[in-house]
Amino acid sequence: MERNEDGRLIFYDDTEARIINAMKKKSDIYPRLRGFYGRPKYALCSDILEWSGIGGYTYAYTKETSLNKYTSRFYFISLYSHELCHYKGYFKENEANFLSYILMNESDDNLLAYSVNANTYFQYIEPAYNEALIALYKGDTNVHIKQQPSMLSIVYKDMNDSYNESRDLYNSNAHPAEQFSRAVTEVSDYGWEAQDAVLQEDNYNGVVRMLLEYYDEILE
Repeated sequence: MERNEDGRLIFYDDTEARIINAMKKKSDIYPRLRGFYGRPKYALCSDILEWSGIGGYTYAYTKETSLNKYTSRFYFISLYSHELCHYKGYFKENEANFLSYILMNESDDNLLAYSVNANTYFQYIEPAYNEALIALYKGDTNVHIKQQPSMLSIVYKDMNDSYNESRDLYNSNAHPAEQFSRAVTEVSDYGWEAQDAVLQEDNYNGVVRMLLEYYDEILE
């Protein structure tokens, strides 16, 4: 991966195109990935998404995809490919998470693979990381992602650099509705809890099982 003189990752200006290209390369295995890709837009309600801990959303019936503009560039690759999987018809959360990992990890683009590996591992295996990430999304500026024993120091630095950058972007913008952030997060917390029964079958945790089964079959 390319880095600047300070050792920070250099992100591409054409990241979105690289992600789509990586997805299309797997269309022989996953036919739904063929054809046109509508480009997700940044949500005008990104403040609310940030307070609610939401990176993006896709409407199944209109195929309209929106992203939280405060998402860090390091996490953006996982998020963007995940939402495009929804766009192409993979609406279950575990399927979209599974595919976004496989598609980016097996691309020939080192940055895509590196980013999705780091984010997937710590989202699904390290609960402490996930809690810290949610706190960051909800605006807790005192939170720092703690380095796990299994985490290489350079990965830790890359993730924190990127999250600090996204936090600076958030702080540089005016948020006149911030007085409602507590109410919004309380409502969204209730909403996530209400979805638990629905997500039992389509849950995020199922991604680990799907990945194990996928690689178990390949490595036989």
